[in-house]
Amino acid sequence: MDFYLKNEGNMPVNVTWLALNFTSYNETELQYKTSKWALYLSKVETSEVKVRPENDTAPDKGNLSSGQVAHLKFYLVALENSPPEDFVFQTLFNSKDS
Repeated sequence: MDFYLKNEGNMPVNVTWLALNFTSYNETELQYKTSKWALYLSKVETSEVKVRPENDTAPDKGNLSSGQVAHLKFYLVALENSPPEDFVFQTLFNSKDS
């Protein structure tokens, strides 16, 4: 899923993200996991770069100046040999003045 995050405020902000309803977090691969699903977030510029979430020991902070837009992409991947099933998750973005 592609989406865009825009700073509509008057000052720069640092943005971090977190995902809920996953059973584990794999810091090496920068993704959240259940027994059947994996989720990761990439920042899209000239190439895609995985973004480290808030619960990483050194999370990526996307710095957005006033009016700046970031192109991001979520990947939700069914793990190999997983039967189809419904799955609900939530992601949160937090912003603080930089």
